[in-house]
Amino acid sequence: NLKLENTQLRMLLQYPKLDNETRIAANVIGRDLTNWSKIVYLDRGSLQGIKVGSIVMEGVSLVGQVIAVTKNTSQVLLISDPQSSVDAFIENSAQTGIIEGRGGDVLELKYVPKEQQIVLGSRIISSGVDGVFPRGALIGYVNQVSSGGGGMFQRVEVESATKFNKLYLVSILTSSNSVVEELESYQDDNPKKSVKNILGESR
Repeated sequence: NLKLENTQLRMLLQYPKLDNETRIAANVIGRDLTNWSKIVYLDRGSLQGIKVGSIVMEGVSLVGQVIAVTKNTSQVLLISDPQSSVDAFIENSAQTGIIEGRGGDVLELKYVPKEQQIVLGSRIISSGVDGVFPRGALIGYVNQVSSGGGGMFQRVEVESATKFNKLYLVSILTSSNSVVEELESYQDDNPKKSVKNILGESR
């Protein structure tokens, strides 16, 4: 869809680069979205500076991590994959947890104590504590909270900010420790338009 691709390209180009960060734009050229894995293939590889472990973003939203590279392509494990996990926190809260994929656009924030108050719509942000994903990347929004049965933790469902089946254009971070300044900078420049509204334009 040309209109969708143009919208995503504008989103990619709106964000200023941080110090010591290189972003490489890439197109999604293939998908493996079976029940067992959630993987996409990109048209950038080692010749363009992509390495295994590179982080993939859509604007300020976390997409996944490169797990295999050829000269001109790379393979990305999406955060929606059940094998993926991201250390995260609830914005405006000290509460942390682990985001795990469930195979679609709905993720789960695990290990949140039942006594923790959670506001629906709260943003979930990567913490960087895992040493894998950068601090400050937008993951999604809390859309459902339940008691989770008789255990210690509640069940927190998170709607991913990225719509994985509509993913066509991404950026690959080849060196970055944090994207939190980028997220804050974007919001400062667009006070009347939240990141969620921007992402909604491409739906």
